[in-house]
Amino acid sequence: MTKLFNQFNAIRNPIKAFLDVFNYFKAVLWQASKPWTMLLFILNLCGGLTLAAELWAMTTLINQLIEQSPFRSDFRQVILSLFPWVLLLIGAMFIKNTVNAIQPYISKQLQEKTSSILNNHIFEKSTALDLRSFETEQYYNQLENAKRATTNQLTHAIESIGSLLGHLVELVVIIFAISKAGIIPAILLVIGSIPLIITNILANREFTRVNYRQSPLKRKFQYWLNLSTSRSTAAELRLFGLGPFFLKKWKGISDQLIGELLQARKQTAFTSIKGTILLLIILSLMIISTVYSTINGTITVGVFVAFLYMLNRYQQAIQLISHYGEMLSDFFFQFQYVPKFLQIGTEEATTGSKAPENIQEGVVFENVYFSYPGSSKPVLQNIHLHIPVGQKVAIVGENGAGKSTLALLLLGLYKPTKGRILVDGMDLNDIHPVTWRKKGAAVFQNFVKYQLSAQENIVFGDIAHFADIDKLRYSAQQSGIDEVLTQLPYSYQTLLGREYENSKDLSGGEWQKVAIARAYFKDADILVLDEPTASLDAQSEYEVYKQFSRVAGGKTTMLISHRLGSAKLADNIIYLQAGKLVETGTHEELIAREGPYAYLYREQAEWYQDREEEKDVTFER
Repeated sequence: MTKLFNQFNAIRNPIKAFLDVFNYFKAVLWQASKPWTMLLFILNLCGGLTLAAELWAMTTLINQLIEQSPFRSDFRQVILSLFPWVLLLIGAMFIKNTVNAIQPYISKQLQEKTSSILNNHIFEKSTALDLRSFETEQYYNQLENAKRATTNQLTHAIESIGSLLGHLVELVVIIFAISKAGIIPAILLVIGSIPLIITNILANREFTRVNYRQSPLKRKFQYWLNLSTSRSTAAELRLFGLGPFFLKKWKGISDQLIGELLQARKQTAFTSIKGTILLLIILSLMIISTVYSTINGTITVGVFVAFLYMLNRYQQAIQLISHYGEMLSDFFFQFQYVPKFLQIGTEEATTGSKAPENIQEGVVFENVYFSYPGSSKPVLQNIHLHIPVGQKVAIVGENGAGKSTLALLLLGLYKPTKGRILVDGMDLNDIHPVTWRKKGAAVFQNFVKYQLSAQENIVFGDIAHFADIDKLRYSAQQSGIDEVLTQLPYSYQTLLGREYENSKDLSGGEWQKVAIARAYFKDADILVLDEPTASLDAQSEYEVYKQFSRVAGGKTTMLISHRLGSAKLADNIIYLQAGKLVETGTHEELIAREGPYAYLYREQAEWYQDREEEKDVTFER
């Protein structure tokens, strides 16, 4: 009994958390469709109540058939007396089957609407989160868990709620009917059912916990699968013969996942069997008692048949209630990750001052430090920097120096761990992030290649001007991609990439120009070019940066590169080394200073010169 009490406490303790999750789910169902939700519950309530009609009709029919045998009574009179009960039995069966036929349709409709609402909540939350969230494993685990709860699990959950209600009504009807024969048998049935329901729910909850603890492993499982099936890895996979190795890695994780789940299922099954023993003993004793009472003539044959039918339906109802209870327990355990994901701290300001309409003094970094989540090592430290309005500044340094991080801080996508960034004297933390981000545009290292139309790829820079064709063409002309796009089969309406039928892929350089056109299209005050040309040779990169600087005109521009040749285009050069600002000045000033910039510049110049000499020798041969 103590063990059972502990099991009950294990369910009771998280009741508040469960109710919070349930209330959120109910609110989403209500939002999806209150009429459909109410109809689903009403239908299942009616379906459960049909059992009372079935029992009444069945008992009466059997008793009357025995008492009024057509061989001993007027046949017509017998038919007339039985007809209402036959009609009642058929009606009850018809209602039950109608409910069973309609319920999946309603559940599916609710699932689709509910899934759409939940995915909308997840989508809005993901786009509102600070960029730092995407640097943590916790975010991806929580996201996967939340998304998993919005799939077909919803259909099963909605069906389970309706079915559970129907079977609970059946259970009440049966217990009420049995209590008419004696209150003790009814109480014994209830007592015998409790361990089965509790143990099944607890066992299934533990299985679900195992399932969710596997989230990091499942992401690795999916990663190896994607490596084996993705177009981006197909060439290397075949060239280096990596297929068998990838398959081995994937299969190893797959076997581990299956093994852990198998062990959990075994434990669940064993626990479930233990929970049924008491109920089976009580049912067996009741059947023996009923047979004895029928033989003694204490009860009629009709009552005997109805009683056996009730016990059979009771056992089925308990099993189904236990089953649907398990499913709902499983679902709500999973579903809790949706509100948990939605409660992740949104570090963005919901209020704040509007960004200055026209920046006058520029942007100032004061003693800025930055560390990525989960790391105590600063990527940037003690940064003091002033970027005047209209200045073209080059951020240079070796790989890993913190150049891209500095740009993300400038654009308001990251916030300093320490220190502050000022815009015309205003702390950037006090400016609403949305209004500040409207001021900036960027072409990042890994710019997005949207598998959408050429027009969409460019106008995403400023979606409010989606239909501005003149602005679209001008931006494309400035980046040098207009001629290529107009020659595509459907011009700017042509789908880019290889994902869809009739789409056309572009070369790496052409994709870069599309990304640059997207940045131009925004017509921002601050432009950032963050090494999107890393795959180009030094001369080609220089030409791209030169064109970018020309089109930027008098806008504040940040050029980022680990190659110093392009830095000569800037008004001011910032040299970063291991996250620290070690030098600043024009190209000529830094060369004359004979510091790290001058050393790296000469080293790169010698390398390019050697490469040119190698080309000449090869040509002569």
